[in-house]
Amino acid sequence: VGGKRQYICKSGYRTKAEALAAGTQAKAEYDNAGRIFRPSEVSVSDYLDYWYENYVKRHLSYNTQLDYEKKMRLHIKPQLGCYRLSSLEPDIIQRWIDGKKEDGYSQSMLKNILTCLQGALNYAVHPCQYIKANPCLYVKIPKVPIPPERKAHTEYICSPEDFAKILNRFPVGSPFYLPLPTGYHCGPRLGETYGIDLLHDVDFQTHTLQIRHQLKKEDGKWYYRPPKYGSTRSIRMDPIYEAA
Repeated sequence: VGGKRQYICKSGYRTKAEALAAGTQAKAEYDNAGRIFRPSEVSVSDYLDYWYENYVKRHLSYNTQLDYEKKMRLHIKPQLGCYRLSSLEPDIIQRWIDGKKEDGYSQSMLKNILTCLQGALNYAVHPCQYIKANPCLYVKIPKVPIPPERKAHTEYICSPEDFAKILNRFPVGSPFYLPLPTGYHCGPRLGETYGIDLLHDVDFQTHTLQIRHQLKKEDGKWYYRPPKYGSTRSIRMDPIYEAA
């Protein structure tokens, strides 16, 4: 600092041998710029913990943190955590994701857990430079046939008649009455619907609805957060909803 070497001293060791061992360890960490592991030797499990603490918890939303932690704990670490990060090859990941298909997971679930791993390894490539390339880039997501009953369910559209039945179940005075028609007629996400400020976000003169917040529960408390993907927007209200 300032062209002068700065010394750090510690005391309190019981023996000279303990002091020498601590000094050797401190010198090794200094030579590695403070890093406490060698990238070529770190396991996938330990690296995922490092990525979670240094990237996920600092840059991603609370719900995404919970989602990634669950995917790593239940799906990635049990099968891939024992590998060295530097030895994780595309064929290993391909066998792993194929095995998830055999376990009965949907294609969307396979895509989600592979996306989580790919995001972690992208960070290992850049900026960390622990590995030269992301092996997930060469992995193919296996096709999973959609059962006919599930396919029919995904193509269902809530008709006005069915929606009227829903409102009969949650009439005026219910805490769900306003959010339900707002979502049905205007299309915001659930959290965005509960984040609407009726005094500032609804304009009946210009017939617009402003989406500026979403309501999220974190550690047992409710918070206003920006919309997902930063998608603040103005929605045109249709006459049916405005009249309601």
